[in-house]
Amino acid sequence: LKKFLKPHKKAVRLIRNPVDNLVSRIRHELKHGRTHDGIFENKTVPLEWIQQDMDSWLNWHVALNEAAKKMKIDLQTIDYEEMYAETKTTTMKILQFMGFDSSVGRDW
Repeated sequence: LKKFLKPHKKAVRLIRNPVDNLVSRIRHELKHGRTHDGIFENKTVPLEWIQQDMDSWLNWHVALNEAAKKMKIDLQTIDYEEMYAETKTTTMKILQFMGFDSSVGRDW
């Protein structure tokens, strides 16, 4: 994570609801024929698997927060649902955060 962040002064994190993220990952696994020893064949997921996925999601975001803070990287968090629903407004917010002139993208 630090290797990825090192050359940057700013970063934008697109964050998704962890439950939506989990459902999307399961669908992706099924689409590509990965049932994880039959776990997903019945469209059920063991509680332990859900807990592990949620823990991984949380730990990744905590690690990103800590790394950005320690490395003095300005981190902007954008909600996936906001980006989807308000694409133009959210994109403009990202562009402004990244230091682009506010006139960029006005003609969409």
